[in-house]
Amino acid sequence: MNKTIHVSAIVLAILILTVGCQGKKGGSRAEDEGSNTVLADSTIQKYSGKATVTGSEYLDKLSEICRYSVDSLDGGGCSLDLDILESRFADEIFLDLDEDVRKDDFALSVKDWFDRTAFLYYCSSLYELRVRYDRNNYSFDTTAVETPGSTMLTGEMRPSMSVLQKVFPDKRVRDAASALLNMLYKTPDFNDVSKHLGELVDAYKSAAFASGMPIDTAKIGKAFANEDAYYDKSAFVPDIKRFRDARAYFDSAAVQIKDPVGEIEARMKAPMDFDTKCVYAIELSHVQPVDCVDTLGALIESRIYSRYLLEVWENWRAEAQFGWFGCSNDSEIPNAYYLKIRNICANTMIRHIQKHPEDNDAYLRLFRLLYCEPIHRGGGLFGNEVVAILCHLRSAEY
Repeated sequence: MNKTIHVSAIVLAILILTVGCQGKKGGSRAEDEGSNTVLADSTIQKYSGKATVTGSEYLDKLSEICRYSVDSLDGGGCSLDLDILESRFADEIFLDLDEDVRKDDFALSVKDWFDRTAFLYYCSSLYELRVRYDRNNYSFDTTAVETPGSTMLTGEMRPSMSVLQKVFPDKRVRDAASALLNMLYKTPDFNDVSKHLGELVDAYKSAAFASGMPIDTAKIGKAFANEDAYYDKSAFVPDIKRFRDARAYFDSAAVQIKDPVGEIEARMKAPMDFDTKCVYAIELSHVQPVDCVDTLGALIESRIYSRYLLEVWENWRAEAQFGWFGCSNDSEIPNAYYLKIRNICANTMIRHIQKHPEDNDAYLRLFRLLYCEPIHRGGGLFGNEVVAILCHLRSAEY
């Protein structure tokens, strides 16, 4: 796909921060200055269904769990409990195949690869927490002696050994996974963690990914060659450029849609296929940040397949992170929770492929979902990576 960005990344980042801060945390229906219409909860449920484990009410509960106090970074160090939600969802990062998914060789092989990549992503998040803890442990004032912060993870080691025994029956993989967790959880000296982590990761990869990838690379190649045409959203929303213009050039007299949310609401009253509904939901997420998680989440939880399901999940994850947990390096980043929701999408894609093995694009979507990186704590120019992700997702030609 053409990823050309028509507005500067810096300006777009500022717009994201400005608009995002106008809405109240917790998904409350705050008026957006760029739109005359705000969708009520009842309207969202009418068009998209009810979101349970992905909606604003659930996110409110999670944000309450991880409220923590942060000491100032003026020489006293920090005491941060940033791994609360990671520990809470660690045992749920692994893919449980739905009852109506056939347990054939393809599904079981995909499950293995999802489980093994999920564990690696989880360890990546833990390592970034150790990095952040270590940096916060040292004073900016070089004359200070006391550094009361902790470099250790605060929770019990997760995933539990009983879970690892279930998802990694291969002893070589399980032993390599245990070695990684022991290093991240039980080694107090962060220098030792940094020194030895690379070799432990290599040992895990060697054991976990020794077999061939279960997704047919030939099918992926064919889908990639035709992706621009197949993924073209104008096939479902012919005037989608008008919506893109409305958010990319919102202050221009040439913009034809002055109330994108109202326009989308009016159109969603008419019957439409699921792909079209997903396209409108994605556009809605670009013009009504934070409030869109219920719409996107309901589409994910419907377990209906769309070629745009991956993009729906990516937008939901980014808006949940930005609206509920924040864009700071010291924000909670519940990647384990996001992996849990990713598994819903994985089940939907596997089920669709089993029914439509000729759909090459579905293999490509599954492949990209498998290798979609977690939100990195230090991946942004300012704070964590979520603003950069939103800039990419909201670029006009995504």
